[in-house]
Amino acid sequence: ESVLECLESHLIGRPSVEQFARMVPFSDVGSVRGEYRRVSQMQACLHSDDSFGLGSIPSLDSVLSQLGPSGLALEGEDLLLLARAARMAEELGSYFLERREVAPDLAAIMEPIEAIDLPWRDIEQALDERGEGRDGASSELASIRKRLAGARAQS
Repeated sequence: ESVLECLESHLIGRPSVEQFARMVPFSDVGSVRGEYRRVSQMQACLHSDDSFGLGSIPSLDSVLSQLGPSGLALEGEDLLLLARAARMAEELGSYFLERREVAPDLAAIMEPIEAIDLPWRDIEQALDERGEGRDGASSELASIRKRLAGARAQS
């Protein structure tokens, strides 16, 4: 039990803690061998010369908790955070798919993610690093900003 408590103390974010609480030990040798195979494949990728640098993985707890009923909107910073997480997922998927020979199980896990057309490029082009709309994001936005700047200059 102390091993589980130690592991739980290192978890970040409510979804991680909830998922950890739902974990149950494998009940058969085949499942243990399958998990060992996936871990071995991950180690082979991480120890290769072209390992994937994840950097810091953002916590999406607060952003995801806001999603739900239609009609809700995210702030620009939250939308940008989601776009960065989507970009990271796409890059990670590409990394494992390119290494299918070394990590076939991990590539199979990533195939559904790679198949999703995530709009992270559009979001990152439309928002600056503070999550605010760029002037070039749309002609309508550029026009509104010009009018606001003109109104401010007159007052």
